[in-house]
Amino acid sequence: RAVRFAKQNAEACFALASEIANAKNVQDVLAIQSRYAQTQMQAYALQAQELGRLMTEAAQSMGHKG
Repeated sequence: RAVRFAKQNAEACFALASEIANAKNVQDVLAIQSRYAQTQMQAYALQAQELGRLMTEAAQSMGHKG
């Protein structure tokens, strides 16, 4: 999953660069960056929750085997 998350984050970064390259003015750039920051923070939070859940499940399954 971490690889999938890294790929998603890289794709979002490339999309950001493309949007900024097509921005008409500084205000557009700032709006694009703000939107990107909000979206990515939400994505990072969800990714962290998912990775935390997976680590908890792995730890619990190891505990049951012991």
